[in-house]
Amino acid sequence: MEKLNVGAARLASEITDVNAQNLILIGGPCANKAVADVMGVAYGASGCEAGFVEGEALIKLYDTGS
Repeated sequence: MEKLNVGAARLASEITDVNAQNLILIGGPCANKAVADVMGVAYGASGCEAGFVEGEALIKLYDTGS
């Protein structure tokens, strides 16, 4: 069994390359730049909420090739 370090959490601003590692990202592309980068949308731009429903969770898997 592999242990996770307690300090494994990072802020989106601390992620320099979303393709460099496996990540679990929380939040949508309107609020989280790392999520916007993975989804290929402009961070915080008009329409960044497309595909999301208020009050509902969304879980997606993205293969970034890493």
